[in-house]
Amino acid sequence: ASARMAGESDEWKESARTNFALALRLRNNDEVIRYSFEEFATAHLPLRSDERKELAGYHLQLGDFWYGRNHEMLAEISYRRAIRLDPYSKGARGHLARISRRRQLNERYLGELELLAEIDRENTRLADTITYYQNLVPRLPSRQRGIRQYEVSSSLASVVVTDLFEPWDVRHGYHDAGAVMGSLLRDALTPEPSLRLVRLAGNGHSVRELVTARQRARAAGAEYFVHGRYVLGDNSVRLEATLRHAASGEALTNFVSSRRGNHALYEAACDIGDKLTRVVPLVGQIVRIQGNEVQINLGRVHGIQKGSVFQVFQAASFRERWLATLGRIQPAQPIGEITVQQSDEVVSFGEITEKETFGGITTYQYLLVKPKDAQK
Repeated sequence: ASARMAGESDEWKESARTNFALALRLRNNDEVIRYSFEEFATAHLPLRSDERKELAGYHLQLGDFWYGRNHEMLAEISYRRAIRLDPYSKGARGHLARISRRRQLNERYLGELELLAEIDRENTRLADTITYYQNLVPRLPSRQRGIRQYEVSSSLASVVVTDLFEPWDVRHGYHDAGAVMGSLLRDALTPEPSLRLVRLAGNGHSVRELVTARQRARAAGAEYFVHGRYVLGDNSVRLEATLRHAASGEALTNFVSSRRGNHALYEAACDIGDKLTRVVPLVGQIVRIQGNEVQINLGRVHGIQKGSVFQVFQAASFRERWLATLGRIQPAQPIGEITVQQSDEVVSFGEITEKETFGGITTYQYLLVKPKDAQK
């Protein structure tokens, strides 16, 4: 089964919808069939179709399952996939907002509540909660400085995940299951705060050759792209992903995840996404200097808190060279340090606590979190 089999004609779409629905009824625990149906539904069925609502309901339940076991990231991934299938899902949007509130991300929470209010107009209690947070947000450190933190430019590394996932063994009986692997990994990376996922328009993720994957990643301005291989068994999967540098095409590292059970594909994709995020360097940038205060485009969601120390690097090409090697090279000598005095959700504010030369630290210079063993 494949979302691509539907083509563009109404006859093909209706045939695909019928076949997917029948296949899923016969094999309700088959993840390849389910996720292929979801990709087809997202691309070809009306937003308010019963199929999209039913498919979204599965991920709402899955999100609640993970949330109940304190796996917030897995829950968020499920809720976001539910919303992609059914943008009008009150449950998925409400539960996604609940995660933001639990993380004390008040500005993000307010934005999610306002989206929820657009589709849940009869919920009077929601209006009261929105009013409370509308009064609270202006007191955030960023708003007190006249900054809309979610509009601040990012220096995070960006990645394109293609559908170029090839089977080790083609005898598994599915057509183009690689598209499912790519889709799940993209969903797994979407909520990751320390990496920027680039989604390509149309069928941009659908590639058959490595050279095409690289070309599309470079055209999208991404630093990295991902492809891989997989082995499907009875209720099991072995998923391998390769991270490549888009500019050079060099393979930087591989990730492997093996899982069993009814959620094997989902869990393997989430595991690969987590491993990928952990190896990609976090690079910050000075956004503004006002008096003695320095504004940085990283905040609490990136692990930055009061007392965090950044090293400042002068060269304009520092970020490019650092990301090209996954931070494995010895960095140049930093020209100074910044100590965070106040952190907000995605930005922070600090002061220059050490510098080599007077006036040497300026806006747009890149930052690395100082290793803990190097901090005094």
